[in-house]
Amino acid sequence: MNSNNKNYKRRILLNRITFGMIIVIIILAIVFLVKLISGNKRDKNPSPTGNIIVNTAPPAVTDSASAGKTDDINSTAEPGETDAIKTPETSADPVQTATPPDSGTPVPPTQRTPDKTPDKTPGNTPPQPTKTPDNSNYTDITIINAGDIMFHMAQVRGANISGTDSYDFWPTYQYVAPIVQAADLAVVNFESTLYDTNYSGYPGFNSPVDSLKAIKDAGFDTLLFANNHCYDKELVGVKRTLAHFREYGFSYLGATDDLNSRPDKSLLLDVNGIKVGMVNYADSITYKNGSTYTINDIPVRDGDWDYLNMYVNQGEEEYLYPRIERDVKKLKEAGADIIIAYMHWGIEYELTPNDIQKKTARKLCDEGVDIIIGSHPHVVQGMEFVKSSDGSRETVCFYSLGNYVSNQNRLTLPSYSVKEYTENGLMVKLFIRKYADGRTELHRLECIPTWVHRYGRGDGLYSHEIIPLPVPDDKLEAYGLTKTSFGVNNSKAAYEMTYPLFRDKINEFNKIHE
Repeated sequence: MNSNNKNYKRRILLNRITFGMIIVIIILAIVFLVKLISGNKRDKNPSPTGNIIVNTAPPAVTDSASAGKTDDINSTAEPGETDAIKTPETSADPVQTATPPDSGTPVPPTQRTPDKTPDKTPGNTPPQPTKTPDNSNYTDITIINAGDIMFHMAQVRGANISGTDSYDFWPTYQYVAPIVQAADLAVVNFESTLYDTNYSGYPGFNSPVDSLKAIKDAGFDTLLFANNHCYDKELVGVKRTLAHFREYGFSYLGATDDLNSRPDKSLLLDVNGIKVGMVNYADSITYKNGSTYTINDIPVRDGDWDYLNMYVNQGEEEYLYPRIERDVKKLKEAGADIIIAYMHWGIEYELTPNDIQKKTARKLCDEGVDIIIGSHPHVVQGMEFVKSSDGSRETVCFYSLGNYVSNQNRLTLPSYSVKEYTENGLMVKLFIRKYADGRTELHRLECIPTWVHRYGRGDGLYSHEIIPLPVPDDKLEAYGLTKTSFGVNNSKAAYEMTYPLFRDKINEFNKIHE
């Protein structure tokens, strides 16, 4: 019995050991299978990779934002300029890089937000890699451009605050301000000087510094200063004017007051992450007595040329084209995504561009300029899609935006056949798009015709108000057009004079770029 009992106990122990080992083996097998299954699941579900592009565009910018001897309200016409053939070359300048200025103003502008228009593949860009570009991620900006701001004495007297030495030009811009303020960048030609308190109109323009406040409040950021009146008070006038531009927070181009530390004749602005390169030239150099260079019949002293971006009309190949090549190259090397040339050119009161303008536009296209905006004729001229010499690229050219505001009109220019046209202007809105891969294009165009409503106030003074066109019939009173017997009819006539010049071409451009 004892032997049997011992054997029985031994078998029980062996069975327990065997059972325990089996349990351990089963547990190990289960663990192994779990790990194997888990590993297989990870292999079938890889983590997201870095090729997913996230839109990181910066937030939108918010800004606060000549004719007639006009000492007499019923002024006579401003004479045309005299052509000449030579001018000294200006010195080479580095490019200024800046951000559109932002300063507090009594009338805060509208929040500026990018416009999202439909995607497209650019039609005139170099061939892209075989991989389809990603057009779904981009940054958009808008740039508003306007024509000539001039200050004849009728305007200056009309803006004077009675009994003071101060001036309020805000009413001039009250109706166009919402359009200007809504753009990410707004550019206009400033065709006067800001010299001292002895104000004057044609032929030597000198205007109140207070005029800048209204222009800033209206939403403009950048002023063009290469024009035939920038030297009306000689170099000291140029320097004082540019100093006041800076005082009011404007960026500017076309002239400089410091060749060493502030060579601002060209400009590169970073607008919401898109680098906009700008150049500004004027064809306003002439000769006097066969020897002395002049601007607006004012002899230009030796050394002053370097401060001004001007060239001799009909001397473009010698005096303009080398500058274009130099300046555009610098802007591209500095990283410009798109380049706009602002040209003060052509013949005053001519409704169509001349051959010199067209030839110069072709040269600007050849050198890589994307958009051309013209001024100086005091009337609106048409637009053209300029092809480069080799046919590889295209530049959009607006030959003249006309007068944005002046005292030129059908009453002050009675002997001029185009007197009605001097009341008209054009605002051009550029939609610039930059894709995530760096491609940048002019994506869309809009044009807003304008008309200057000049009327007597009953106190011997005149108001000058810029009206964006067309004005809906239910807004005629709101835009002040019912203040006069001619406001409604003349504004509608101005629209019909201007808009048909651009309607079909702009529609064609926008349809192609949808």
